[in-house]
Amino acid sequence: KLNNKFFLRSIATDGHRLAQSQTIAPTAANNIFNTIIPKKLIFELRKLIDDVETDIKIDLTERKIRFSFNETIIVSKLIDGKFPDYEKVIPKDTKNSFSIDRKSFLESINRISTISSDKSKAIKLNLNKNKLTISANNLEEGGSGIEEIEINYNGPSLDIGFNGNYLKEIINQLNNKEIIILFSDSTAPTIIKDESKSDTLYVLMPMRV
Repeated sequence: KLNNKFFLRSIATDGHRLAQSQTIAPTAANNIFNTIIPKKLIFELRKLIDDVETDIKIDLTERKIRFSFNETIIVSKLIDGKFPDYEKVIPKDTKNSFSIDRKSFLESINRISTISSDKSKAIKLNLNKNKLTISANNLEEGGSGIEEIEINYNGPSLDIGFNGNYLKEIINQLNNKEIIILFSDSTAPTIIKDESKSDTLYVLMPMRV
């Protein structure tokens, strides 16, 4: 419950990255309890519901969940356990941020990622006043690459390292022409989202580069 409204919130994490999305909950879901759904079930649902135009009915017990739509019914056991305390991972106070053209950012990361190490997939973002420099070094093969993008940024100069594949996967899920990236420093979790008021956000842990 937030601001006297009930929200249906979905979270997924693998320890290196986190995704959170929420929507105003239907009245019947106001008393729904926390539950952990198997990853395989989510993948199967994604294949089936893209073209579904009717409402999807969800029935939930303490041990099972059922999805009903059209002539299809999917029933699955729930995972018995405690979900990680994800709220501690999402930064509450991000002192620095910048917005960037999503397409240009993704294209640059794609090019630089071809040079990064096959093992670490590491790329480095260097932030300096109004400039983002994206680079990668491959010590095994002796290659390196660097690209610069002009941005509106007045925060401190710093380097942030990321797994390039993880960063690309997140950006591919966003839809706006420009995306916003929020962070405190080079070691803290970084938030990536379409806009500041978006109900969907991604958190990516930095890595040493």
